[in-house]
Amino acid sequence: MGGRAWPPVDGRNGEGELSISGRDPGSTQALGILERGLAERAFPGAAYAFGRVDGPIFAGAAGRLADDRDLAVGTSTRFDMASVTKPTVTALTALRLCDAGVLDLDRPVADLVPGAADRSPAWRGINVWHLLTHSSGLHSWLPLFREADCRAALIGRLLAEGLEAPPLTRYCYSCLGYILAGWIIELVTGEGLDQVARREIWDRLGMATAGYNPAPGETPRIPPTEVCAWEGARVCGRVHDENARRMAGVSGNAGLFASIDDWLPFVRGLVLNRALDGAPFLSEKSRLLHFTRQLPDLPDGFATCGWMVSGHGYLPLDERWPATTLGHGGFTGTMLVWDPATGEFAVLLANRVYYGRDNYERFAPIRRAWLAAVRDRMATL
Repeated sequence: MGGRAWPPVDGRNGEGELSISGRDPGSTQALGILERGLAERAFPGAAYAFGRVDGPIFAGAAGRLADDRDLAVGTSTRFDMASVTKPTVTALTALRLCDAGVLDLDRPVADLVPGAADRSPAWRGINVWHLLTHSSGLHSWLPLFREADCRAALIGRLLAEGLEAPPLTRYCYSCLGYILAGWIIELVTGEGLDQVARREIWDRLGMATAGYNPAPGETPRIPPTEVCAWEGARVCGRVHDENARRMAGVSGNAGLFASIDDWLPFVRGLVLNRALDGAPFLSEKSRLLHFTRQLPDLPDGFATCGWMVSGHGYLPLDERWPATTLGHGGFTGTMLVWDPATGEFAVLLANRVYYGRDNYERFAPIRRAWLAAVRDRMATL
């Protein structure tokens, strides 16, 4: 994976390749926290990176893919990113399409999704911007997969559910809104969300191994998630989220698999607003939508078009992180936090649901402590 358009920094060779052979001596505390997580069975393995896009950048890994797999986790290990898919695929692709004149965030869902208004007239008052900012009034989550046997049927069930509240009257984090946003991207482009994201994001930023639905031959190198009660087997190489699985693994709410090696060029490209070919990646309007709080008048509305903003209850950041910090977590145990203003970032990838989705109480303190230790280290850079 050489030839990327960034200068060498700590832990990299001249080809832009990550190397974890030498760990940062100043990061002993952060690594020790991850090793404590291994001992406490918060996850069987984790990979991480942190630093600034202009360097230094430190990266490494701890543990293995699974208890029964003697294969170490590394910076090239692809994890199920779960809801980190929302800002990094769905919202970002939508904004790229807006810049190209293909999508208008102000257009009502009823104009974009055939039959939506027939299901509920409420769809005439909800636009794409509402979906991306979690202000649509949709339910947070519903087990639509139980009543749908294909992608179209799941979307039909979603449209029939209607709203819990009128749009812009509350902030409610909604997986359903992002499923629908991903579907809209497919409708306006005539392509699969995975195809559009490949063209608009991954190839443009140099995310060489990012993608949906890993090939079967890659499964032995992917950390498995949990034993699925629905299927009666452990999930590996397929998206953990059941609704996304019913969407054939390609959904706006979840489904992305990516590695530390993918997230480094991603953050760099967004901070510098530069694709690999040197072209601007987003317009200034889209950067404002993606990087700044969109719902200042709503309680708990710490959200951009895609990201959570510092102060959001779902972001385990203390007061030492700048107010401009953005982030998002994934149910499987992943998290990306970054600051567009300073270029500082931290990525933690873990398969915490390997021990069951109910082990959050073991995982959450480890993640919070790791982020605090990383913040301490970055303050010395």
